[in-house]
Amino acid sequence: MKEFILTLDLPFTDKELSHGIIFTKFLPRRKEAIELKVNTYNVKIYFSYEKKHLNHVSNDFIKRQKDIKRYVNILTNTLRFEINSNISNNLYELLGNEVLNKETECFCRDIMDTILKLYDLIFGFMRNILNQVWLKQFRYPLDNFGDFFLHSNAIWMYEGKLKRLYFQNNTTTITVVIDRNAEQRYMSKRAWNNLKFYLEEGKNAQTEQIFLANSLEYLDRKNTRMAILESVIALEHYVKTNNCVNIERLIPENEFEFIKKLLLKKNQFSIPIGLILAKISNKLKLRRISVEAILKSIELRNMIMHNSQKEVNYQTARKCIFNIRDFIKYLKKEKVKQHGNPKKVK
Repeated sequence: MKEFILTLDLPFTDKELSHGIIFTKFLPRRKEAIELKVNTYNVKIYFSYEKKHLNHVSNDFIKRQKDIKRYVNILTNTLRFEINSNISNNLYELLGNEVLNKETECFCRDIMDTILKLYDLIFGFMRNILNQVWLKQFRYPLDNFGDFFLHSNAIWMYEGKLKRLYFQNNTTTITVVIDRNAEQRYMSKRAWNNLKFYLEEGKNAQTEQIFLANSLEYLDRKNTRMAILESVIALEHYVKTNNCVNIERLIPENEFEFIKKLLLKKNQFSIPIGLILAKISNKLKLRRISVEAILKSIELRNMIMHNSQKEVNYQTARKCIFNIRDFIKYLKKEKVKQHGNPKKVK
């Protein structure tokens, strides 16, 4: 058996454009890598401090770890993936001699599939949980692994020397369009640690998180009508899931049963959510969550759906959406209080 070590740099945006992943006061070096065991591979994910990557960190050259704390807005365009696995001597030699056959193709496709699944999870975390909604996902052609390894600058160690993982394949040009008017939502050291657990558990963003991210993306594009619609869908979905247990401890039992019956009826949301908000308005006020803004968003949704609301003021939409987001976060915290922290599934 031979040890196979591959490093590649996966872009999250076109290098000529400005909006990639945004960190704040932190960039994970190799010693701070997220380490995962995926099938037969040991995977590390971190940021490369090579000069070619530092060129794209908000045009600042950060050479020492301590300097990073001065930078609130650190723009990056790639993350480094390091793959380690033991392979047969025969496969090792075939890869070293750039022999493209069934064995090397299956191996390379498996590596590409593994990395792209992790990439999808990271992208989902960045967009739907951190709300870096300006990110536009690369779609690599799955029938062309040579193109994937070429664009990610894949390098591996063969007989003590660095060598490109390369085969004679047709390549395609990858382009992507980035929204330049995005509001920044940074990746902090704490969020990086959260991403580690997210990847370890193979999680996907929750449905309401996806709708909220859609809402923020529409808001960034000044499409306030769609932004309102997506945010209210997020709220309605979350409140109605799990038999409404996310609000059970907030309301007296007898009143909760009545509200629950209303919520579970088809096409019923405005009245029961209004009753819920009225019951807990004082609690929300302490957390600076505007009941009026949430009710306004539902009113706007209904007017949009019936085509009587042609336009929505940007500031109004923004206030509505951010209050819905904060209200959902509040409900999630209350749900944890009620049921305790969920046990991690091994």
